[in-house]
Amino acid sequence: MIKFENVSFTYEDSDKKALEDISFEINKGELVLITGASGSGKSTIYKCINGLIPHIYDGELLGNIFIDDKNTKDCQNYELCKIIGSVSQNPRGQFFTDNTTSELAFTLENLGYEVKEIVKKIENISNFFCISNILNKNVLEISGGEKQKISIACVSILDAKTLIFDEPSANLDYLGIELLKEIFLKLKKNGYTIVVVEHRIFYLKEIFDRLIHINKGKLIVNLDRKDALNYSAEDLRSLNPFDRELTMINKCSREEKILEIRNLKFKDIIKDISFDVYRGEIVGLVGKNGVGKSTISKLISGIYNKTSGKISSKSLPFVLMQDVDYQLFSESVFSEFFLSKKDLTDDEVLEILKVINLYEKRNCHPFSLSGGEKQRLLMGICAKSDSDILILDEPTSGLDFNNMTIISDIIKKLAKDKAIILISHDYELLSRVVDRVIFLENGKITEDFILKEKNQLISIFQKIKGGK
Repeated sequence: MIKFENVSFTYEDSDKKALEDISFEINKGELVLITGASGSGKSTIYKCINGLIPHIYDGELLGNIFIDDKNTKDCQNYELCKIIGSVSQNPRGQFFTDNTTSELAFTLENLGYEVKEIVKKIENISNFFCISNILNKNVLEISGGEKQKISIACVSILDAKTLIFDEPSANLDYLGIELLKEIFLKLKKNGYTIVVVEHRIFYLKEIFDRLIHINKGKLIVNLDRKDALNYSAEDLRSLNPFDRELTMINKCSREEKILEIRNLKFKDIIKDISFDVYRGEIVGLVGKNGVGKSTISKLISGIYNKTSGKISSKSLPFVLMQDVDYQLFSESVFSEFFLSKKDLTDDEVLEILKVINLYEKRNCHPFSLSGGEKQRLLMGICAKSDSDILILDEPTSGLDFNNMTIISDIIKKLAKDKAIILISHDYELLSRVVDRVIFLENGKITEDFILKEKNQLISIFQKIKGGK
């Protein structure tokens, strides 16, 4: 059981409460969804549950947090990890080795388990999660869904019966999300207590027991599943995103070619790909995790050298990478803009910061931002780029509904005089902005069409979902 009693928390060097008088209980065996806007306090709750607050993050903690009747204030981290396992948004950030089997053994080795017991536990956990096929693999070479499986197995191997997840679907394709849903169902059937801190909530609508909505550090509602299915709020993603009709935005004339790709090949990943992109066009590049979407963006931008083929463009693309940490270098959010474009004025930067809801954090260090806030920062920098070609790799992962809408509006405005390639698994975003879809399978383009009705896009997502 998890219990919050009048919990408030203020981070060190902040005069604003991240959480304010939060009280709720999560019962054994429940799957509880905690959702809300970016910066609402969800991640702070995550840190409170797994003990990072108060043991790692400094600040003022009021009230009490109990895990299985143990007050987290009185528990050491090694004690908490035996009763609760936590999986972060990016599983790679939790890996300490480069081998999947070694990763499973890592925590057990550090706690002094006997070799025979380690081998037995790895065997049991691999059978439970059906991961025998990815044992002894390089953790960087397995798919996003497989990384999630390994990460979940790692935190479960100590027999912790309470698991908490932070944005587990953020970087997964539709197939990966379905596999994640299956894992949650299996864990529920085996008596696990599961807490999911999440923006994309549609895949949980059939299996969650309760929904907790957090906004500006306060608990807004705590609803059972029956009532939650009829609940909506302007800052929450939809439980039924595939019911949404398309918003036809651009009527691209396709007169000015900005990018030309012919017979592009790269190792055994990209196999003879050809396509053109025109000014004013928003192209959705979609497909399963690992098919080569991000590889194509790195080939176009020159990060990778092609094996063969031709890439011609009017300017060097601006790429918003999936892992935005690689693109942040400055000491403040405000100064980050001037690294890529020195002729910006202070007023121009302040204006875009207001648009992307980061004005109040203009003086913060970029690495102090949440994952969604980093995404918005890079999107704002992208909006000020002079490049004719923008490649956006998962620009809305980890974003709530309001901020996803802000990003979609920026994309539509930018498309008036640029060409945009949008790599995304986010149906809610794609249905709002793209006017053309390129579907990638096994390193090849199998479909390339102008989007005219939502069933075309839904059929693509069904193909991604297929082939478990």
